[in-house]
Formats: sequence, structure tokens, C-alpha cells
Amino acid sequence: MNRILAISDIHGCGKTFIKLLEQVDFNKNDTLVIIGDLIDRGPNTKLLIDEIIRLREEGFNIICTIGNHEELMFRGAGSIRAEDNWRLNNGGIETLESFGVECYNDLDEKYKSFFMHLLLKAEIDKYIFVHAGINNIHFKDPFLPSVVLWIRNWYDLLDKDWLGDRYIIHGHVPQYYEDIIHQFEHFETNRYLNIDAGCCYTSVYPLHRKNEPERLVKLQKLCMVDLTNRKLYFEENCEN
Repeated sequence: MNRILAISDIHGCGKTFIKLLEQVDFNKNDTLVIIGDLIDRGPNTKLLIDEIIRLREEGFNIICTIGNHEELMFRGAGSIRAEDNWRLNNGGIETLESFGVECYNDLDEKYKSFFMHLLLKAEIDKYIFVHAGINNIHFKDPFLPSVVLWIRNWYDLLDKDWLGDRYIIHGHVPQYYEDIIHQFEHFETNRYLNIDAGCCYTSVYPLHRKNEPERLVKLQKLCMVDLTNRKLYFEENCEN
């Protein structure tokens, strides 16, 4: 069966990406959508991009959309201040070190071309893929870049009449994997799903739940959703 698959927020975790594709037996009949934030924070962005380019050249169908971190990188290409913000505050230094360069403009042309051809959004069958989300209550354009790449806490700002029988798949806000599973259980009703499992975040964080004692958890998982067969897959961060 031809599967529609999606991953979000890989953030330079190239080794984990490769293992996840092996776990799901990714093949040339599948369509994989990567929903932005391929870069930054993780140590293996170049490995990730090289693998995507290689797979595409071999006939695998991989669609990539832009995330807010790619936008930060593009902003940095034209401004020293913006470049410092990207490099020092948003994980850009790890991306540059992965490619062995000091700034975006030093990247090989094939990598610049790859990034410049990232889509703002993708639509396949009944599925809409955007990095962060949609607010078409306050904005006429449902795919306004400043919203699609950056918005948080937007579920009440979605016009369900406009959405109809379609579904929105997104990332941008890291979630503990149990929360992704819980949201997936209500996917048919809510018609949206956040698949950012915080792969690049390897520290321990306190988890607060109502009526439950605080516990320490790690994010550090890469999530894939198989929309065709309604399955979730998780791969533990294996970059180190």
C-alpha cells in the first residue's frame, strides 16, 4: 500500500532520522512529508540533508516544507544581527559546524538550492501539512507565512467550516510522546495532530499534570505518523 507519512522538527538529528526510516521500512511507494525545522540544535544536519538528497535521487518521494528555524537561517544571510540571533540563540551554530562553514552564504550551492526550494505548505489527499499551524479566524489568508511558521496555541483559531473533512498535521511545539499518543486518539474528532516529539531536547524536564505528582521526563524522540494506516512510530535520539 502507498503510505502517506510525516515527520516534523528533526532539528539536525540525522542518525535518528535514518533509524526511523529503517524502523518503518520506508520505500519508493511511500510519500514522506517533513514539516519544517530540519536544521539547528542537533549535530547532524548535513547528514540529514545529504540523506534526503540521496533518497530523492534514488526515486524516493520526500516533500519538505519550511519551518521557523529555516526562516531564521535565511534572515541571518542578510543581517549580522539576525545571523547572531540564529547562530547563538537558536542552534544555528550546530548547523554551521555540521556543514563545516562559518555562515549560510558559505554553504555549497546544492545545499542552498535545497533550502530555497522548501515549500511553505503541502497538501496531499485530505491532509494539510504546515510547520506550526493556521489562524484563519483573524487572518483571511490561511497560509500566511508569519502564522504558518510561528503560531502557537492556535486550535481555537481554526475555522472548522473551512477545514471541512480535511486534517492538519504540524509540529513546532515539542510534546511528550504520551501527549502525542493522546492527541492521536482524538485525531478523527479534532482533525489536527502535533507530531513534534522534541528529538533534539536531551535534558530532563519536569512534567506537570493536573491531579498528578510532578515527574521528570525526557523528550528526545522523533515521531512519524503513518496517516494511511493510522499508526504512530517513535525513535529515540541516537545522535551521540
